[in-house]
Amino acid sequence: MEKLQEQIEGDRNNLKAEIQVGRLGLAKEKLYIFDTTLRDGEQTAGVNLTVDEKVQIAKQLERLGVDVIEAGFAAASPGDFDAIKQICDSVTTSR
Repeated sequence: MEKLQEQIEGDRNNLKAEIQVGRLGLAKEKLYIFDTTLRDGEQTAGVNLTVDEKVQIAKQLERLGVDVIEAGFAAASPGDFDAIKQICDSVTTSR
């Protein structure tokens, strides 16, 4: 979980930099944030998230204003399917 938290913190810092560019008027079009933390985070050695942890992460990503959350690959396993379904039921503004 610690490695995933470090990855989220790094993603958050990158997001802040991208948002700052928009505030300075350098971006003329909307910047869409596409996050792969839930998919890529599970590929990290030693990271094994519960469904509840995945839902909590998805809700936090939504609070950060992430436009698209790549929650995983539903066909990989019944557990992944269940996690993705619960994320979809919990997240309302992100896609």
